Amino acid sequence: MKNKIIQIVVAGIFLLSISSNSVHAESNSNVQEAENRGVAKMMEKGKIGSDWEALARAHSLQPASQEMRQARYSEVVTYLNTANRLASTDYARTLIGLVAIGADPTSIPEATTHKNLVAEMYQNKNLLNEGINSIIYSLIALETKSYTVPDDAAFTLDQLVDRLCSLQKSDGGWALFGTKSDVDITGMVMTSLANHRNKPAVQESINKAARYLAAVQEPSGGYKSAGFWGEENSNTIAQALMGLTSNQINPMDPMYTKDATMVEALLTYQLADGGFKWVATDTANNGAALEQVIYALAQYRFFQEEKGSIYDFEKNPVPLLTQSEAKPTPDPEPNPIPEPVEKTPLPIPESGYYTVAAGDTLALIATRFGLAIEDIRSWNRLENDEVMVGQRLSLVEPVIELPKEEETVQVQVPQKNESEPLATSQQNQEKQVTTQSKTALPKTGEKITWQNHGLNVGLFLIGTSGIVLSRRKKA
Repeated sequence: MKNKIIQIVVAGIFLLSISSNSVHAESNSNVQEAENRGVAKMMEKGKIGSDWEALARAHSLQPASQEMRQARYSEVVTYLNTANRLASTDYARTLIGLVAIGADPTSIPEATTHKNLVAEMYQNKNLLNEGINSIIYSLIALETKSYTVPDDAAFTLDQLVDRLCSLQKSDGGWALFGTKSDVDITGMVMTSLANHRNKPAVQESINKAARYLAAVQEPSGGYKSAGFWGEENSNTIAQALMGLTSNQINPMDPMYTKDATMVEALLTYQLADGGFKWVATDTANNGAALEQVIYALAQYRFFQEEKGSIYDFEKNPVPLLTQSEAKPTPDPEPNPIPEPVEKTPLPIPESGYYTVAAGDTLALIATRFGLAIEDIRSWNRLENDEVMVGQRLSLVEPVIELPKEEETVQVQVPQKNESEPLATSQQNQEKQVTTQSKTALPKTGEKITWQNHGLNVGLFLIGTSGIVLSRRKKA
């Protein structure tokens, strides 16, 4: 009888385990489907629209293409070159966005002044006394990779950590301002402290914050913002999920399960088109909500796969911007390396001209038609290699036609007689020219080449002598 009871208990536990696993499998499937639909909504724009969208796409199941990341880099460079002043949060956000697309924030040669964001951030002497947001995201940004700390750094990362811990409220949360803790800021601070939880003081702060998030969770499984709106919303849930999973705390734990889990509550904000609304009463996609939810779902997936933080780009790298998209590399063969195959140049257009299209460079055009850059530059009298869309370039050397044979007739035009009437003088000149060069002057319609330096064709003064007229004989 005792053995039978044990078998029933074991069987019950086994069935419960299967049931639990199937529920989690179904939940994970729903989460990945929601993430994919959200990313598809982002992709409708055909571009990376912000630094936070770059972060969301970096570790999503549908990463952005090399071309899309390159286009975003150009936009960031333009922003850096035109921004009058960058606040601490601007530096941090931009740095995170650059790393997310595979760029190097310590080397931005196209920028006029902001060429090294890391060095500039470390020179901020007022950071420790700025708002909590500046400290949070400066700490996150400067730890995306192991950047070299400059000798003239105005602070250390440990100082940022200590400052954040000192700002924790008695209930375990943090606030943007005032005395009342806010879930959004609490989740953000927890995310920024994740790399330092090996320190006892930091771990204690995170534990207190985790208990705070359990205490203020709504029956729906969601969270309200304590800021200006004070209502449940997807952004606040996303930041709570970020804070827990960045610190390897399971958001599906019973202490975070009310009528539903926070993950289940978050998915209720997704719309039919894949976007995410901000508050329950919204009917349209909210861009900020979509960005935060997608990177929070990516962080939840990283927690399940034990990958750490989505902000850790050393442990979880993305393709570098200067590299091609990763492709499988075949095993090397012992055969000799074949000679490179040269591409056959395109034939020169019959007109001899080419109109510059978008994306063309002088080097690209020269390669395309098998020409030398110097020749194209010379033939078109270009001072440098810059070309403009719509510009018409000659792809052939201009032909200078020289006369095969010339007959030169010296026409002596008598000096004008000041006393002679103008009409008579002109008639006498015309008569002399007709008489002296009757056989040498060009026929009507033939080209006349004026060989008199500084003399405009058809414009010469009466009384000018020694005009040379020449014509080319027909071949």
